[in-house]
Amino acid sequence: MSLATFLLLTAVHTQWNERLYRQVLASTRNLEYFDNSYTGMVSNHSSPMPTHYLSRFLHLGHSHIKGLHLIMRYFDTKFFMNVNRMDLLEELAIHYKVEGPGYGPEPNRPVSASFPNLQYLAVTAPYDRAPLEVIHHWRLDNITHFICRNSRIDFT
Repeated sequence: MSLATFLLLTAVHTQWNERLYRQVLASTRNLEYFDNSYTGMVSNHSSPMPTHYLSRFLHLGHSHIKGLHLIMRYFDTKFFMNVNRMDLLEELAIHYKVEGPGYGPEPNRPVSASFPNLQYLAVTAPYDRAPLEVIHHWRLDNITHFICRNSRIDFT
């Protein structure tokens, strides 16, 4: 299956269907961009990624991905353990969530990451969290577009 762009939307309070999720990832080998309901407006209407999403994603051969638009846990260590393997990543948009099922505690140390080809970065978070706190240890040598937002509204 040849697919340049794939958009997966989920509704609020929807349970992740792990089997379906694995099937979708397995059938999209040529995936270049992935969006799990990121809105860019410091709000969303979905749940974060399943716990082992990125490791499964990379295991299935998606290390060539160019764009990720994600809703994820604040300081998601599993994300950082895997994202450095995505050398071709050019676009990353993250909405950090801090409440709800599956949201763990924040780590007590900053997380570093290197994105050699990243040009576009958008980071949003609820008003009581600082997105810059998460990314200030990242290496972002080629950034041309950067968006960073906080909001008092987080529709979860």
